[in-house]
Amino acid sequence: MLTLIYQLEKRILKIKGSLPYFSQGHNIYFSQEKFNDTIEYISDVLQLDITRFKVNEFEFGGVVKSSHDFSTIKNNHHSLNKKDKIREHENWKMFVNNLLWLKMYDVNSNVKKKVKKLIRDSLREEGKLIKNINYVKIEMVYKNPEQYFKRQMSVTDLQSPAFHALLLTDLENNYAQLTNPKGDSVLN
Repeated sequence: MLTLIYQLEKRILKIKGSLPYFSQGHNIYFSQEKFNDTIEYISDVLQLDITRFKVNEFEFGGVVKSSHDFSTIKNNHHSLNKKDKIREHENWKMFVNNLLWLKMYDVNSNVKKKVKKLIRDSLREEGKLIKNINYVKIEMVYKNPEQYFKRQMSVTDLQSPAFHALLLTDLENNYAQLTNPKGDSVLN
């Protein structure tokens, strides 16, 4: 679901929500092509070119298979930065500061709670969600991308393959900075 907030007098349109859930009913996998198609669809529906819109916050992440169960992974990752706050629950852990959040969570648990059975079954049929495999989603939530990247961000930036590669490198680098005394990695 997406929420649209339009302030005519300020010429501001805010679009909040998850593009993957909006377009495909889950956020496990969301390709660059699917992202671009979703942006085009929203632009068509609104009859506005939203590619030039400023981006105030966004998420980027990926899913990996792990030989470890999620509780082992969660318990072996302690901090990203000594100043970060740590928030956690049985099925997720988050390292939070004012510029970004690094989240990791148990995909299987998340899917059971948030994704309709029909979509779960389809993911299994496609081989994207296999029973008895531990899947972990690692996400970066860029809370202030303008400050983080030291420039204003637009939807066009998020559509760029070069920027996508930069985000992947940033995700890997931030994950690598997590203190992990046992040396176990969910990205390898």
